Amino acid sequence: MNPVARALWFVEGHFAHEISLDDIAAVSGVSRYHLCRAFGTTTGHSVMRYVRARRLSEAARALAAGAPDILAVALDWGYGSHEAFTRAFRDQFGVTPELAQSRKFTNCSGWAILRPRTVAIAACSSSRFLPVILSSSPWIAA
Repeated sequence: MNPVARALWFVEGHFAHEISLDDIAAVSGVSRYHLCRAFGTTTGHSVMRYVRARRLSEAARALAAGAPDILAVALDWGYGSHEAFTRAFRDQFGVTPELAQSRKFTNCSGWAILRPRTVAIAACSSSRFLPVILSSSPWIAA
């Protein structure tokens, strides 16, 4: 498995917990620098932006499913305050968590929900292996 695939595998299994770039690089078996360059080239996003977007996407799903307490959702997904969560949520989805919750967006319609990414390895003519993203776009409006 290449470093980007290992990074994605680790992030998808651990994004609900506190993880750092150092943790992801260690699992990937490469330096932080190399991981950042390879991940960005392969996915189009920085490693930690991907982690943040996955957390916010799951928080949005929880709010759409009727979670009664926004602060509890924020704390569950690694945000230390309501303010920080609201700012990040608004930056990604264009609405505040309060507005999203009050409208009861049950299908998250029109939101930039980040779905899990998968990577396959494709062989090229020089006997090197290249990562290939299987999903066509990382930002999918659900």
